[in-house]
Amino acid sequence: MQTRSFAYKPEVERVGKTVHEVLPKAIADQVVEAIRQALQRRHQKHAEDAQKNVYVEYCLFNEEQGSLVFGECLAPIGRCGSLGCP
Repeated sequence: MQTRSFAYKPEVERVGKTVHEVLPKAIADQVVEAIRQALQRRHQKHAEDAQKNVYVEYCLFNEEQGSLVFGECLAPIGRCGSLGCP
């Protein structure tokens, strides 16, 4: 997904802000859905399903660099609070 109506600015502070505060709505919705999927996977009954990562890619436009592609890999955390445990 790509958007030109949103200019990506690397110098903008993002710490402490929600996904919807720093990304266009359509992309933020996509990222939030990926987060939901990762959280749901940690409750899967089969261990191999619970440990599958969720991937999301999106493209933002920057005046200086043009289109920038971003990728996120969301790993479900097990009930014990670490990667790899059910």
